[in-house]
Amino acid sequence: MQDSSDSIIEENFKNNILVSESPTLDIIQQSDANGQQLPLKLVKQSWISYFCECFRFSNISAFRKAPKDFIEPQLPKYSGKNTLVLDLDETLVHSSFTSLPCDINFSLFLEDQEYSIYVLKRPEVDRFLKICCELFEVVIFTASLEEYASPLIDLLDIEKKIPYRLYRDSCTVINNSFVKDLSRLGRDLNHVIIVDNSPVSYSLQPMNAVPIKTWIDDPQDHELNILIHVLEKLSIVNDIPKVLNEIKKRNWTLSGHSVYKLIESEFIPANRGDYNSPVNYNGVKKFKFEDV
Repeated sequence: MQDSSDSIIEENFKNNILVSESPTLDIIQQSDANGQQLPLKLVKQSWISYFCECFRFSNISAFRKAPKDFIEPQLPKYSGKNTLVLDLDETLVHSSFTSLPCDINFSLFLEDQEYSIYVLKRPEVDRFLKICCELFEVVIFTASLEEYASPLIDLLDIEKKIPYRLYRDSCTVINNSFVKDLSRLGRDLNHVIIVDNSPVSYSLQPMNAVPIKTWIDDPQDHELNILIHVLEKLSIVNDIPKVLNEIKKRNWTLSGHSVYKLIESEFIPANRGDYNSPVNYNGVKKFKFEDV
């Protein structure tokens, strides 16, 4: 039985559901050019709407976690691999309800209404995902609704190489923003990287983040090609926050070269060969101790 305080909270929730005037923001969590999550607007909705997933976003509390851990223990085939968490919208793709020339088009049904979704793929996204799936245990983590994101990921991941998908209901709500709490993955955070265009998304674990520019439709964008060189090097690092923090402290530009320099200087723990010598990315040991 609910006490009076619970009833008050529930009633406030029913009367203050956060949605947008446009279906785009309600279904797809989008960001502006600076990576700031676009706000949702407070409007009153029916009690029935409360049960609909597309309205499941509340400002009841400033900090609320998803009720359970996100993913199962690491499968044997990913043993020893770092975990890469990838955002979806404005990081890998940009979606719109407005008809436009696109790479992917599909229909979405919500509350007996059909929406046409038009999706642009960021340049080189297919190659990027292929390489990432070879190097990491990959998780797509989006603040958008599963009803939209799941069929889109199906179309991006035709070969079903991405083992895990997380959606809006796995986000933590902090100050009316969707935050992705990496501690809920059940993985050692020393081995977790998140790539996201929205800084608020990784605000709980900023030292695990590799930022990326917001992408809408620029056909000359090269961010994924640049990023893959960083991720290739980070894939063998045993302490992700340490390397990213050290690069920041040294005021270096985050690049494959800067990560490589830290690994080769032996400052950052990496996979080692015989004689505890660092192993270069091509598998060749940097050096070995000679017998005296």
